[in-house]
Amino acid sequence: GAGLPVEIFHLKVSYKPGFGILMDSVGLLVNAARARGVDVAADLYLYTAAGTGLEATIPNWAFEGGNDSLRARLANPEIRARLNREVVNGSPGWFNIVAAGGGWDKVVLVNARNAANVKYEQRNIADIAQELGKDPADVAWDFVTQGQGRVMAIYHMMSEVDIETALRFPWTSIGSDAGATVQAGGIDQTGLPHPRAYGNFPRLIARYVRERRLLTLPEAVRKMTGWPATRMRLAHRGTIRVGNWADVTIFDYDTIQDRATFEKPREFPVGIAYVLVNGVLTIEQGKHTGAKAGQVL
Repeated sequence: GAGLPVEIFHLKVSYKPGFGILMDSVGLLVNAARARGVDVAADLYLYTAAGTGLEATIPNWAFEGGNDSLRARLANPEIRARLNREVVNGSPGWFNIVAAGGGWDKVVLVNARNAANVKYEQRNIADIAQELGKDPADVAWDFVTQGQGRVMAIYHMMSEVDIETALRFPWTSIGSDAGATVQAGGIDQTGLPHPRAYGNFPRLIARYVRERRLLTLPEAVRKMTGWPATRMRLAHRGTIRVGNWADVTIFDYDTIQDRATFEKPREFPVGIAYVLVNGVLTIEQGKHTGAKAGQVL
């Protein structure tokens, strides 16, 4: 092998028949590799739903040649019929995200990028299809073609038991899989509203340390700070010691709580009193000071 370090991003089992089974296999595989000296670890977010474009429901080959080619194929009744069959029966080399998650009722439209279709947001595709008297695949693909930009969806396709199993692995760290926003309370540049963007890190402490007692507080803090900084080779970050950049979050263990939900994904957490970024007070008594002391790493 090339001896390269490996980071498995947003580790999950997004395959319903494998819930409660496959994550154990992942652990055995990674533990064996680490025991052989392979530099491999993983990160995850703490929600049982993924988020990506609604076009992920379309078999791969239809994208050949780019977006214009895709739209032309979707507009062709014969090709559309073939694609519909493949959603049911599978397509070579394609991960069928609909079948894996357990059906169209697990796929929720969250950003239609079309004024006429906004009224369907926060509803699942099966439900919308029933109302319109259409096939769910046709409804989803019509949304894709009608969108001005990438139409986004939430896919409820993981299980809580697998998150808990993954959290117990000592080599997992926590990532949000969300971008930063220019405005507080905004949506990141992917246009995907998902509660992980605003709730993921407080959720680790509130749910998995304080409520579920799955991890100790030091274990949880390490998974969010020192360990990911080590994985990403960020020098002088992630731990509090002399000579490091002073990135410090001060929270109240008893009250820290994520408030973002799938229905209201942009709710700020509570219980975080102070944040220092590079030694500069940035959050004071829960309010932003206006300081912008961050640096591009």
